[in-house]
Amino acid sequence: MADLRSSLDASSLDINGGVKTWLQTGNVIFQAAASSSSNNPKMMLEEKIQGVIQKCFGFKVPVMVRTLAELQETVARNPLAGKESKRLFFAFLQQRPEKDLLDGMDLVDYSPEKYAVVGDETITNNTNDQSTSSWWCICFYVPNFARYKLDTTLFEKKLKIAATSRNWKTVHKLLELMMAKEELEGAATASSSPRNKSESKKTRTTKQKPPSTTSRTRKGTTDTASITADSPAKNTRTLRKRKIR
Repeated sequence: MADLRSSLDASSLDINGGVKTWLQTGNVIFQAAASSSSNNPKMMLEEKIQGVIQKCFGFKVPVMVRTLAELQETVARNPLAGKESKRLFFAFLQQRPEKDLLDGMDLVDYSPEKYAVVGDETITNNTNDQSTSSWWCICFYVPNFARYKLDTTLFEKKLKIAATSRNWKTVHKLLELMMAKEELEGAATASSSPRNKSESKKTRTTKQKPPSTTSRTRKGTTDTASITADSPAKNTRTLRKRKIR
């Protein structure tokens, strides 16, 4: 992960505030400048990061980017949140799954395992063009690690799209790190050039407020987490091989 972190830091990507990683989990936290040159800036960023990985490490691997707001929404809308947390997982999807393929999955009884698809697609109409941003995730519950059906391999096969899974603990740790980074960056920005004492006092008060669950943008930048999937060449029976992290 240190090599991945240094490769992204040294790349030509417009990443601000440094790159952080979380253990050996394939997760990277960074702040990137919002792009106005693409109708889908998040997809463009995914492709650039994928290119850096391929150039530095010699293999091509799917990359998925989620903003802080999207990750917060994923957790908030998880309909299986009442289940035992250590048996809960999130399969992040690279794109919106086709309805007919989802309907096909629904025909199979996976009980006692459970799954639910959550996601959203936002289309923003600007003056000259249209910008699209979407995020999709399968929340799933596996009560028995010795015998199970639901995993990353099944979702990729059934839905015919790339997916990468993380366990409940990792997702919540990513949220914690992203919110801490955003609060730290916000405090640094606010305290860099206070106009007067009253403004400085107001800034300190703002800093103590809990993080909002909506997307926050400062000076053209947004906090994002890059979630890198396992190499396609590896076995993705993720629960037995402990590749869900």
